Amino acid sequence: MKNRFFSLFGTLLLMVPGCTPPLEQANPALEAALRCAAAKDLPERCKNTPAEFAAKQRSGKEIQAKLLLGVPPDQLRQEAIETLAKIQREVDRATHWNYRPETIRIPYLKKAPFVDGILSENEWQEAFRHTNAFQINSEEQLQDGSLWLVGWHGDTLYIAVHFIDQECCFRRLRSGAPEKERIYSGDALECFIRPRKNSKLYYEFLANPLGDLWSLTHVVLRSSPYLTLEEESSLAVNTRGSCDATGYFVEIAIPLRQLFSDWNIRPPQQGDSFSLMLVRSDLSANGEIRRYSPVPLLYDGHNIHGYLNAILD
Repeated sequence: MKNRFFSLFGTLLLMVPGCTPPLEQANPALEAALRCAAAKDLPERCKNTPAEFAAKQRSGKEIQAKLLLGVPPDQLRQEAIETLAKIQREVDRATHWNYRPETIRIPYLKKAPFVDGILSENEWQEAFRHTNAFQINSEEQLQDGSLWLVGWHGDTLYIAVHFIDQECCFRRLRSGAPEKERIYSGDALECFIRPRKNSKLYYEFLANPLGDLWSLTHVVLRSSPYLTLEEESSLAVNTRGSCDATGYFVEIAIPLRQLFSDWNIRPPQQGDSFSLMLVRSDLSANGEIRRYSPVPLLYDGHNIHGYLNAILD
């Protein structure tokens, strides 16, 4: 099988004008693009692996694959190389990814926190607590002082964060606005919840210290990383935030019984499990945006295969 693969790979290289067979003389982007173009079954082969999210981006790229394997106009060929090479690089990234999602237990809070954007210690002392963060696509923990808190009370999941930041830059708009003006393009907290671990449906809640909130509903498709079902869901989520000399704080309360799950017919109870991921969006003064999570996360906050398994304790 291995010899057959390299034989096919060599043949594909010969089909592209200007390419020579030796790998050391080839263009790395072209090599990756050709591999992606030839792998029609890439999404299926990566199913249930850390690479699934990236591999699904190969679906729908048949025309670009054909252009790349033929002799199209230069501009179309270059676009095909860039698109398919990026997909293949992201798939390859997963082959070196060691982290596997872990399980966390979310404590029951004796008293519901007052959502005011101020982290009073007596409100959160019983919560699950995690410090520091990982930049997306990295397994190296950063000692950045990030604080992540999670607990539940009654029917509600409570989340709070404190992010160290000397250059707070917020965005306030939602759907319909230019990408760079949306909440996730500035300093913000993103909460992802997948109520049923075997369901393709999940929710995203974005909040910033200014009290802006954006609630969305998504679904994972067989041939696509995700599709947004609702860009402005009407869930009664409550959030507040604040800033000080160290950075900013965000508190958010999510009513679990409003999420499509068993919680629609009965209250949340001890032992219930679901998938959860928290992501920090950090916009620097020079316009560069980076994202972080409390545990290693591959690709993006929409990658449901990297979510934590959360259990109500």
